[in-house]
Amino acid sequence: MPLTKATQSVIEGIVSTGSTGVSAGSFIVGQQYKITSLGTTTQSQWNTIAGTTGQTYVVGSLFTAATNGASSGNGAAAVARTLANRFADVVNVKDFGAVGDGITDNQTAFQAAINAALAAGGGTIYIPKGTYNFPSTSTAAKLDPGLGNLTFKGDGYTSSILKYWEGTGTEQQGNLFSNTTNNPSKSALIFKDLQIQGSLNTRSQSLPSLRFGNPLFLDYYPEVLIDSCKFYNIAAMAMDFHYCGSFKCVNSHFELTAADAVRTRDTNDCIVIGNTFKSVGDDTVALHTATSTLLSFTPQRERIIVSNNIMVNCAGNIRAIGAKKTIISNNNLHLAGQIEVLSNYLTFEGNNPMYDISVTGNIITDSIFGWNNDAVQVPAIMIDLQMAKFGSSTDNIIPGDYNSVTGKIVYPWDNNQTSAIVSSNSIPRANGVVVSNNSISRTKSKTLYTDFGVGVRMWQGFNDPSYTISTVENTLGRGYGIFVNGNVENLVISNNVIKNCLIGIYLNPDKNGITSPETYSKVFKNGVISGNVIYDCIETGIRFFHGSAASFDVHIIGNSINCDPYRINMYSNINGTYQNNNAAPNGIYAFNARGYIVRENKFKNCRLPIEDGGLAGVGDESNNIFYGQPVSPYAVTDNKGIGRLVRGNDENGENQYVIEDSDPTSATYLDFISLPWKTYFQQPASGWYPKGWFVKNYTPTLDANGMTISGWVRLTTGAGHVAGVDWAVARVSNVSPAT
Repeated sequence: MPLTKATQSVIEGIVSTGSTGVSAGSFIVGQQYKITSLGTTTQSQWNTIAGTTGQTYVVGSLFTAATNGASSGNGAAAVARTLANRFADVVNVKDFGAVGDGITDNQTAFQAAINAALAAGGGTIYIPKGTYNFPSTSTAAKLDPGLGNLTFKGDGYTSSILKYWEGTGTEQQGNLFSNTTNNPSKSALIFKDLQIQGSLNTRSQSLPSLRFGNPLFLDYYPEVLIDSCKFYNIAAMAMDFHYCGSFKCVNSHFELTAADAVRTRDTNDCIVIGNTFKSVGDDTVALHTATSTLLSFTPQRERIIVSNNIMVNCAGNIRAIGAKKTIISNNNLHLAGQIEVLSNYLTFEGNNPMYDISVTGNIITDSIFGWNNDAVQVPAIMIDLQMAKFGSSTDNIIPGDYNSVTGKIVYPWDNNQTSAIVSSNSIPRANGVVVSNNSISRTKSKTLYTDFGVGVRMWQGFNDPSYTISTVENTLGRGYGIFVNGNVENLVISNNVIKNCLIGIYLNPDKNGITSPETYSKVFKNGVISGNVIYDCIETGIRFFHGSAASFDVHIIGNSINCDPYRINMYSNINGTYQNNNAAPNGIYAFNARGYIVRENKFKNCRLPIEDGGLAGVGDESNNIFYGQPVSPYAVTDNKGIGRLVRGNDENGENQYVIEDSDPTSATYLDFISLPWKTYFQQPASGWYPKGWFVKNYTPTLDANGMTISGWVRLTTGAGHVAGVDWAVARVSNVSPAT
C-alpha cells in the first residue's frame, strides 16, 4: 500500500538504525519494503503507526528518489514537517491494517487509525470502498472516537460498509461507536458517505426482550453531523446521542431498524432533513428531554427542525418531547406512526414549558401505531402540551395572570426556562402552537399487512397482522386527525385536509382527565380553527371537551365538515336519514364548553350539526350553512343529510340552509334543489321546500285590500308550488291599531 507522509517519516527513522540495510531517504519508486524486525526503541513507535510487524508498504510517487535518494518525485526539495502536522492529513484505515473483505475483524485496525488521528488533534479518517467486519460479541463498545474532531468519510453508502455483529439470541451486544464521558475538550463528530449494517436477520422474529447495542451511542459532543449515510438491518436503535450541542442528520437512508432510527436526548439545534426511513420498528425520529437534566444541562433543549423526510412502514412516530421552537414540516408518512409533540412520555421526561411549535405541510396516510391493530384511536397529529402550573416563586399565580401581591401580571416569558420538577416553579400555558396545511387520509383497505405492498410490519421484531372491523369500523386509519391536549393559548389549526378518521379535530384541555390547575375560565385562550376540510370523520368533525363547565376562547370559522358521506356510522341509514341515537355523527360537539364562536362553517351528513348539550346561550352558533333535505326542524328520523335543523335563518344573520337531495339511493343525489335564502320577488315556482319555511318578499306590494304582501309561508314539504295548497301569502296590515 502507498506510504502516507507520516508512515514515511517513521520508516525513515527505523531504517536509519540499519534494521533493513536501507539508508533514510533512499526509497525506490515501486520497491516494496518489509520491516522484518524492530529494536525495542522503535517497537512502540511502529505499533502506533503500522499496527503490526511484517506489513508490506509500497512507496508512492510522492517519495520518488532521485540520485542518492535525496529529493521528492517532483524534483523539489523535501519540506520538513512535524509528525503532528503530517497526521493532520487524511488517515486511511488501510494504512493501519484494515481489510474490507467482509471477513477480517477490523476492530484493532480502525481503533489504531482513530488513535492516530486523535493524537494529531483530529482529522479525516478515510474508509475506502469495501465491507469492514466487526464480529466481536463483547458487550463493550467496539470503537471509541475519544475527544472527537473527527470525520469518518467513506466512498458512498453503497461502497463503504461497516458491518457489525449483533448476536443470534437476546444477549446484549456492544455499541459500534461509543463514548459517553462528559469532557469539555470534546469536539465535533461527522459521519459521511458510509453504511452501517447490523445483523437483525439473525435475531428472533418475535419481540426481543432487550435493546441491543446501537451503532452510534455518543454523548457530550458539541456538534454531530450524519450526512448521506445508510443504516441497514439494525437490531437496536440506529443511533442514540445525549447532551450534545447540536445534531444534524441529513440525506441519509434507514431501512430495517428494529428500534428508533434517529434518537437524541437533551440536545439543542436538532435538524433532521431529507432522510428516507423504511421499516423502522420503533420511533422514526425521537427527540427526547430528560427531567433529570433540565436544571443541570444549559441551555435546555430547543430549536428542532424535522422536515422533508419520507417514512414508510415505520411503527413508531416523529416524537418531540418538551418541544420549544420546533418545526415539523413537509414530511410524508405512509403506513407509519404519528407526529407527536409531547410534554412527557415517560415519568422522567418532559415537565418543562413548551412554546412556538409548528406542525405544517405534512402528508400522513394510513397512520398506524404498534405492531398490531392497536391504532384504533391514535391521532395522526398529537399535540400533548405541558399543563400550566403555579408555584411559590410567583405567589402561586400562573404566569400570564394577575398577581395581587406585586400588583402586576406575571410575565410568562420569565418562566419559560423552568421545570415542573421543582415545586416552587411556575409553568406558563403552552403558547404559540400552529397546526396547518397538513393532509391526513386513509388510502388502504383492511387486509393482511403484507398486502399493503410494503413488507411485513415491524415492532422490534416482525409481524403480519390482519386488520378487522369493529362496531363502527375503527380499523386502519380510523383514529383521530388532530388531537390537542392540555392548556394552550394562541392556538391555530387551519387549512388541514382531514379524511377517514373517527374525529377530525379534538381539543381536550382536561389532559386525560387530570384536573387543570387553572380556573375553568382559562383552559383555552385565543384559539382559531379555520379553513379545515373534514371529510368522512364518522363520529365527530370537531370536538372540544372539558370534564366540567369551562370557557373556550376559540373561534371556529369557515370549516367544511362532511361527517359521513359513505354512511359508515352504524346509526347512519343508507337513504340519508339517521337513527335516533346520540352516537350518530356530530358536526361540532361542544361538551361543557362556554364562550366559543362557531360561524360560517359548512355541514353535511351529520345527525347533529352542532351539539351543545341542549344548553341555550353557551356559544355563538350563527351564519353556518347546512346542506340537507329536511322535513322537520327537530331531530327526527325523517330528515336527510342533516338530522336536526338548527334555529335561525339568514334574515337575522343566523344559520342558512341549502336544500339538496341527501338520499344516496337517489339518481339525483347531491343535486341542489333550492337556495332558501335567495331573494325572491314572487312566490317560488320551483324547488323543494320544507313545511313552515318563510320566503321574504324583497319588493313589497299591496293587495286589493291595501295590505302588504311580505312573503310566502310553506304549507307542505316537497316540490309542489300550488298557491293556497303549498304556499300561503303572508300579509301585513298597513293600518295602525291606534287609528
